[in-house]
Amino acid sequence: MSILGPSGGGKTTLLNIILGITDATGGQKQRVALARTLEKDGGKWRYTSPTHVVLAFHRALDEMRAEGGIPARSARYAANNRMLIARMRALGFGTFLKDHQGPIITTFTYPEGVSFDFADMYAFIKERGYAIYPGKLTDEETFRLGNIGEIYPDDIRRVTELFAMYMAERGLLGPCAGTTDIAAAIEAMDEASAAL
Repeated sequence: MSILGPSGGGKTTLLNIILGITDATGGQKQRVALARTLEKDGGKWRYTSPTHVVLAFHRALDEMRAEGGIPARSARYAANNRMLIARMRALGFGTFLKDHQGPIITTFTYPEGVSFDFADMYAFIKERGYAIYPGKLTDEETFRLGNIGEIYPDDIRRVTELFAMYMAERGLLGPCAGTTDIAAAIEAMDEASAAL
């Protein structure tokens, strides 16, 4: 997991909340500290005002609250992850992690005995509006898909259908998914995700 943000933006506090070291205060401590700094310095930030960061963070918090807060957001990410894995398995892909799979990003292994060209697969999927990432942390041939952000079940269905289309066009669907028919492969993915 990566947490990016400006100095004083609450990264350490967020990690402490996640680890259970401190309780969430809804940003109360940060607001008080910021208010004190602004009062002490005549309404000025210590350095150049990061107004774009503050506005973006405020908007992100509003969107998260509207979704139901951290529990609802976390549940959506986990559901995205389960759906993605089920649909990719129906196409013959495996997951690199067999246990302890988190909901943020999933590393997939290629179907056994079949040769994939990542650059070709990446270009095919990217041209149709989605991004996948090369595997980086293993000696095994892998690629990664993110499960977070503005990603919903329709996005998971669409990207996995693109994998099926790519595989069909390259002659890989039959050996990997057990069918050369895209409609049958999509139906198998639908059944796999409906069983969750």
